Amino acid sequence: MSAELYQRMNSVLKNVFFVTDRPEKKPVQGAPTITDLQSEIGPIGGLYTALHHAKYEYCFISACDLPFLESELIDLLWSEVQSDSDIVVPVWENKLEPLASFYHKRCLPAIETSLTDERFLMKGFWDHLRVAYIDLGTYFPPEKLHRMFFNINTPADFETAKKWQ
Repeated sequence: MSAELYQRMNSVLKNVFFVTDRPEKKPVQGAPTITDLQSEIGPIGGLYTALHHAKYEYCFISACDLPFLESELIDLLWSEVQSDSDIVVPVWENKLEPLASFYHKRCLPAIETSLTDERFLMKGFWDHLRVAYIDLGTYFPPEKLHRMFFNINTPADFETAKKWQ
């Protein structure tokens, strides 16, 4: 399913690549893959690595286990980016989705401080940054949001996702 997500991302974004803590396992054959600069610290390590290697000021970060993210979500979030936004994060049903968000390279110093302090939560470095919260409920129906943010964590989740393809 990562292949479909990669194709979808490539259709709307430039410089799409994967970040992994296991360099021997490529998420999508032939796709650019970068190894975490700091492993074993969770998603914040992937974010740090992605921003460090990103060619552009803003970087869209997505978890690989969200196979149904749609290009219209990315387009919407990008349209909400302001020149002073450090983070543009979607919100739905009062839940933040930090692993489907735009981050500016200006976040790097705050992330580095968070890593030095061993605070590895994705939202642990947001305090002094400008965050734009985008309420997706005004743009998408609930059933579409449930599908877009369906997270694959178990074999049963994977089987459900295969039925939706």
